[in-house]
Amino acid sequence: MKNLAQSAKRKLELPGRRDLISAFFWPRAERYIVAAEWIRPEGQRRNEDKKSIPARFLNLSRRSPLSDPELLPSFAKLGFRGPLSGRQSRQIKDWVSKYGLLTRKKTDRDGDTDLDSGEVNQEPMLIEEFVQEARFARDLQRLYFDIGKGNTESIKSKINNPRSAIERELASDARVRIVARPASRASSEDPIAAALAFATLNLSASYSRAPNELLWHAENILCRLLSQKLDGVRLRVASGFGLPEEVRTRPLGSVDPQELDEAGRPPARYRPIISWSCVDLRSAIYLQFLLQVANDRPMQNCANRVCGAPFSPTRSDQVYCTKNCKQQAKYERQKGS
Repeated sequence: MKNLAQSAKRKLELPGRRDLISAFFWPRAERYIVAAEWIRPEGQRRNEDKKSIPARFLNLSRRSPLSDPELLPSFAKLGFRGPLSGRQSRQIKDWVSKYGLLTRKKTDRDGDTDLDSGEVNQEPMLIEEFVQEARFARDLQRLYFDIGKGNTESIKSKINNPRSAIERELASDARVRIVARPASRASSEDPIAAALAFATLNLSASYSRAPNELLWHAENILCRLLSQKLDGVRLRVASGFGLPEEVRTRPLGSVDPQELDEAGRPPARYRPIISWSCVDLRSAIYLQFLLQVANDRPMQNCANRVCGAPFSPTRSDQVYCTKNCKQQAKYERQKGS
């Protein structure tokens, strides 16, 4: 029989790990209003998100946004460009109704503590700001995907024709712009300046394992920008006596008594677990991205031809980034048959 106590020694803090999920709760308001360029919470927290039901009993059915592997990919899909259509506005409202708004209204209290009025502690925000944040998450995923695939030509294209905040960061270094410039435009460059740009970037990249100087530069930008977004993530310590995840996450009564007895034996060496908590939903979104990256989760393009976004599958047979994409692809196949 597989020793479940030993199997707990896996890579640290995978998304869905119970000790991580229980560290972050983000209650949702009764409803959200998307109108007049703003997204606003309205009403008190929903019954299913209350801390206790009734007051003296813990609400064990509460779910953390981090328990949903679609938190990041579904958010990134909302990074629309141009004026919003009615359908896109509804998509934003549906997402916010499912997960909540991104930040706290009162930063001196945590997100799971209501305001004095009884409303959820969430800051109303402009629709455009929400879309910009979603676009940033989407472009950060794409940059990571390009680096992982060694797609230097895509990095060059982003530097030569920057359209987003991340692409402008990539193109902010004059040396990088020179190195990434197409050969057809290289003849107009000062040869000394061009040689110096190549030499200095090559020298820095040579002290790494990066395949070339542009991928080295792109990774620096990725690490810096993602680190900034993780400012709201805090270290915490979780129990070292907790049951292995394979046991804790299975339905009550589905674990064989002998298996449970083996998994429940005291550890040979006591060791608390390093975990994290988040100050708001935005931090949780980027924490989910960090966990995918740090645990070497493979990324692939969504099989929905309308989407095609990079995502990290949670199952070996998963080809769509979200359930909505799977349904949309099914509808397109039926329409074409």
